[in-house]
Amino acid sequence: MSGRQQADEKFVEFAKGGSARLQQAAYLLTGNRHQAEEAAQTALVRTYAAWSRVDHDNAYPYARRVLVNLLTERWRRPLREYATEQMPESAGPRGERRFYQRRIDVLGARVLPITAAMRTASVLVERNAFGTAGGFASP
Repeated sequence: MSGRQQADEKFVEFAKGGSARLQQAAYLLTGNRHQAEEAAQTALVRTYAAWSRVDHDNAYPYARRVLVNLLTERWRRPLREYATEQMPESAGPRGERRFYQRRIDVLGARVLPITAAMRTASVLVERNAFGTAGGFASP
């Protein structure tokens, strides 16, 4: 039997014995059984990828650290996509046209009642606030 096969057998033995403990630790960190199972499996996959560097007799602490790092990554970078019942507007020209038309309608309703002098002052204030190449940048 080759060294790689022996290492694989040791990992299988570790995974069978340690996966329940890993799932338990993951459940304590996530509070969700399904997320805990997925995180524990991912931690085992990452542990297997580094198995040649892991002390085989003391592999559980390494796998637990991998699990904690994995869950920390997920908390720092949460999923930014959410399921909805309706499809979002297309990113094409029609969707953009509707968006800008609504903005124009809203802005027009706000701007039309004021005088020309007030509109000019408002533009100058905005230029000063946001800074432009025209020399109106704020200090």
